[in-house]
Amino acid sequence: MNWEGLAPKKRGPSPKEKNPLAARVAALEKETVRLKARAERAEALVELQKKVSEILGIELKRNGEKS
Repeated sequence: MNWEGLAPKKRGPSPKEKNPLAARVAALEKETVRLKARAERAEALVELQKKVSEILGIELKRNGEKS
């Protein structure tokens, strides 16, 4: 006799398989947001330094220039 028909079946939708790269993508997206915020802060600081140097009359060196 076949008793498989009497075994309880799980109800509801079958569970979806998790993408193994989903966690990696989420971590990289989080790091991207963090690094963008850091870059924006750095750019704001550079702009502030430029304005302060203009106010104080200090000439700033460009990248690669020697005094």
